[in-house]
Order: sequence, then C-alpha cells, then structure tokens
Amino acid sequence: YSHSTLVDIFKTFGENHLIIKRQEVSFFEQIDNFSTEANIFPLMYVEPSSIEFEQNIDNHSFRVYILDLLLKDRSNEKEIMNQTQMVIRDLINWIRLDNELNLNISNTPLAIPVNNFLVDFTVGWYVDIDIETSTINNDCSIPFKDGFNYTQKDC
Repeated sequence: YSHSTLVDIFKTFGENHLIIKRQEVSFFEQIDNFSTEANIFPLMYVEPSSIEFEQNIDNHSFRVYILDLLLKDRSNEKEIMNQTQMVIRDLINWIRLDNELNLNISNTPLAIPVNNFLVDFTVGWYVDIDIETSTINNDCSIPFKDGFNYTQKDC
C-alpha cells in the first residue's frame, strides 16, 4: 500500500457512506477552502500527518475530520455529535474488518470534539488513525538506472 492507495481507500469510504456528502484528502491548510466552496455537509476531510518507515512496515498517520452544520439555535447539536461520532466508528470498523483491505490500525484512535470549527456553527469530531502497511525492503525494489553498481547482486 502506498499513500495514493490509502487516499483512494478514504475516498471510497466517503463516496459510499450514506451520511457523508463530500470528502477530500489534502493538507490542513486547504480545509477552509474545501469547507466553504460548497455548503454541502456532513463532510469528511482527511489530512495526511506522517509516515514512519520501519523495517518491513510503513506506518501512515492521518487526521480525519467529520463535520456538520448546526442550526442557529444549536438544537441539532446532540444529533450531529452522535451522527459524526458514528461515522468515525464506521470508518475505523471498515478499515479493521474489511478482509479485502487487509489493513491494521496500529493505534487506539481517540475522537476529539470540535466546536465552531472552520466556519461558525460547524461541529463534529476528529480522530488520528495510524495505518500499518507492509512494504518490500530490499535493494531489488529500488528503481536504479541500468549499470548502477549496488551491493545486492541477487536481483
């Protein structure tokens, strides 16, 4: 799995979940533009955070925001907080349980509530998710130019 593959997995989830109306995977600095370009909520915004390169595993970290709009009197606050929390649970379960994905979440995700996030009357949750992916770790997997002399001779 590469970064691109994981982005596609998040987008697939967002495109197919009945609650999510829009989704994007990009840098945090772009979230304001995304949230205001169309007034369509609830939305899922995924921010890549880091990649930790271990011996045979890459550990990709993402921050996932699930947000929705409050009514002016905030009468739907409890409903939105519940619904956006359930979407986060759905995402975590899907990544963990879908046999075709074959991915492992290596941390214990902790959802943090957000209030008046991005624009006034936007609330929901964010969660940090670390996803382990296996990787090929040898000289033969590096795309060297023909004729480059490197230590691994058995490719």
